[in-house]
Amino acid sequence: MTADRKIFDIHGHNGSWPDRINCDELIFDVIKREKISKLLISNLSGMETENHVEGGNPLIPELEANRQTIKLCKENEGVLYAAAVCQVGKSSPETLEQALKEYKFTALKFHPFLIGIDANDKIYDPYLEIAEANNLPCVFHSAPGTSDPMKIYMLAKRHPKVPVVLYHINLMGNCEFTIEMIAKAVAKKEANLYCDTAWCPMDVTVNALRSSIKNRVMFGSDLPIDGPDHFRYYRGIMQTIDDLMPNVADDYFYNTAARLFLGEE
Repeated sequence: MTADRKIFDIHGHNGSWPDRINCDELIFDVIKREKISKLLISNLSGMETENHVEGGNPLIPELEANRQTIKLCKENEGVLYAAAVCQVGKSSPETLEQALKEYKFTALKFHPFLIGIDANDKIYDPYLEIAEANNLPCVFHSAPGTSDPMKIYMLAKRHPKVPVVLYHINLMGNCEFTIEMIAKAVAKKEANLYCDTAWCPMDVTVNALRSSIKNRVMFGSDLPIDGPDHFRYYRGIMQTIDDLMPNVADDYFYNTAARLFLGEE
């Protein structure tokens, strides 16, 4: 990577996954070592369920999770940015609104798999209405099943003014189909879709950056889910893009995210 490369990682976590990882103990070491400029975080403890069971109860209540994120972001202003976790079906839109009164969040975070409710269910609509009212992008775990990209697209079509980011493009699913789906949705102005490339293979990431949606593809890593050397998966991919795709590297690593989440020009 070039020495002056700015990186806005739009996919990070605070909180913990019991018996697996404590994000709060790791994120700052990883940020420093990998020279991350900015990191969007959501509280893993407010999404994870015991034994990672679909539709289980979150480890801690939504408001507690978001207040933990608020505290960490206030202590690290300008580096950490907060995505409010939304425990759809377990909490309420009113609880989310309370958190939004307490702090200026950067995004709303949804994990349909852990929630156990299909992403196109109407129960999500009040949350996206809140997002629109507060000019907040929504970030979604995207993978086959309850979090299927097509289901997220169906929800986003009902709220075309809300930027909706598909984390992972389509984790363990058909990413090429999803890239084409995003392209068609944007071309038809049906939905305001973006994506990140967390855990995407090299070829998927490169193909996305060569496609018509290249200005809607952002760097995200799921930091620090893979432990202290979390970035070992990404270093080769990042270097390849930096070396061979300089025309899109600035937007991919920083500019697109800064425009979308922070309103930077």
